[in-house]
Amino acid sequence: MMQLPKHKNGFGKHAERSAPVASRHVCGAAGAALRYGTRRQQLQRLVMRSAEEAAELLRQGNGKYVAKDLMGALKLYEDVLKQDGVTARQKQEALYGSTAVHATFGDVELAQITLREGIKNGLDFEQAVNDPEMVEMVSSTQILIQLKRFNQQAQAAVAARGRMPPGAGSSSSSSSSRAKTRPGAAALQQDL
Repeated sequence: MMQLPKHKNGFGKHAERSAPVASRHVCGAAGAALRYGTRRQQLQRLVMRSAEEAAELLRQGNGKYVAKDLMGALKLYEDVLKQDGVTARQKQEALYGSTAVHATFGDVELAQITLREGIKNGLDFEQAVNDPEMVEMVSSTQILIQLKRFNQQAQAAVAARGRMPPGAGSSSSSSSSRAKTRPGAAALQQDL
């Protein structure tokens, strides 16, 4: 007589499938609370990890800026802005760093574009220039003067927008006055 081979517990080769398995799924309100709590914790960990990754990218970008690897620094600053869960301060620092790179290259227009985004995210250029945690901007005096003027105009536009009732400023008279301002300021007022 031929004997069948015994597996694990002697019940045959399908013994594992027939054995009762404890379910990992919890039903009802307790299960929903457990799943919600777990998802919330996962989201918090994800946001924390993203903020930590952004901080590391900023640190590397600032290091590259100081080492005069401007394109490498700019890429890292842009990577920070693409991250999810980045804090407002990290966005401001990345946008200021991008502004510093463009100013170092002597490209005032690109510097103003990134500065405008920074202002929209709460950055004040003059405070950032004096902030020891931000990179030290290496640029010509003329570019710094232009960026400071641009910052003052942008801050005034943001303040005026906060005081204006909704819909104000969209009249034709305000658009005709914009045409008389210098080109950088007209674009700023339009976009803010």
